[in-house]
Amino acid sequence: MDNKEYKEYTAADFLNDPDFLLWCLDPDKREDLFWSEFPANHPETFAEFRKAIQTVGSVRLNNFTLEEGEKAELYDSIMSDYRALCSRRRLLRRRLFALAAAAVVAAGVVVPALLGVFRPPTETDASPARASEIRLISGRQSEHIASESASIECAPSGEVRINGRKIASAKPARMNRLVVPEGKRADITLSDGSRVWINSGSVFTFPAAFGEGERRVSIEGELYIDVTPDPERPFIVHNALFDTRVLGTSFDVNAYCDSNRPASVVLVHGAVEITTGDGEQVQLESNDMFSLKAGNYTVVKVDPSQYVSWKDGLFTFSSGTLERVIAQIAAYYRVEIVCDPDVRELCCSGKLVLFDDLSDTLDVLSDILPINCRIEQRPDGTRAVCVTARTN
Repeated sequence: MDNKEYKEYTAADFLNDPDFLLWCLDPDKREDLFWSEFPANHPETFAEFRKAIQTVGSVRLNNFTLEEGEKAELYDSIMSDYRALCSRRRLLRRRLFALAAAAVVAAGVVVPALLGVFRPPTETDASPARASEIRLISGRQSEHIASESASIECAPSGEVRINGRKIASAKPARMNRLVVPEGKRADITLSDGSRVWINSGSVFTFPAAFGEGERRVSIEGELYIDVTPDPERPFIVHNALFDTRVLGTSFDVNAYCDSNRPASVVLVHGAVEITTGDGEQVQLESNDMFSLKAGNYTVVKVDPSQYVSWKDGLFTFSSGTLERVIAQIAAYYRVEIVCDPDVRELCCSGKLVLFDDLSDTLDVLSDILPINCRIEQRPDGTRAVCVTARTN
């Protein structure tokens, strides 16, 4: 812990640092002394350090009421677990973290006697599935970013900085591609001040700097964007199925190349206009979700937080099923997951932290639900996950 290089740490780096998380959730004296003195010893990272603390502090257990008998049963269960785990400090800490980050309540119901198979999005020439590092591609230059997340800033002059480090300037009119592989995320501040978060397994195409006309970017995968208002220069997010046109607003676009899932737009606030490939125009208001599949679309009201929390490294669920949780994990890590019918309808509410390593996320899920998750390596080099009911 003392030997780590924290000089260039971002909030995302802190949230992926086991020492920092353990201090937030279950500190001992040594950790408390180190992190309490951290702001004074590392003033250059204080803003990101504070942001990470606020993020951890925002994660709370869901509120729900139990009958007295249920409370007694829950207490006995907790004490039984505590006695079994008190001699195993490491596992106890992981459970504490799991409880703080993902309060999941499980209840089994009757389900169809079929296995649920969730397949990763189809690979394309952009190949985020084949990449192991985040890549920024500009013309013939390709900048590989070894960190688990990347924060990129673009200036109107074409200057680009990655995690605070300046790289060679690009021509303002040149289109760049940001490739984000499975299990990683990136955020980018565009030349007009608009901020974009790019999800796992995505390719984001954007100009080094916007010109005087409309501002146009494209996405294959998922992004969340907070657009800087400019009535003279409308902002357009393009994907293979539709265009989303805005003047100034925040929304999420999910457009993976996967015929098994609908493409969607979730509008957090403001107003947008969607133009489908058939030329049909659809107006959205705050809290609207537009979904398009097989040429047909729907618009429904939703809680946007359940669809955009991934940008903060979390999945948020409210009375959802394990089937839905597994589907989102499969899409995020671009891995096939086979779910046993005995557990598909387990009810899940809370927040699940997305670790960089799939196995860590599955470990947390296994700790708080009566399931086993087994990762299998296939002969072709791909991975598959089997989720079954816990038998012991």
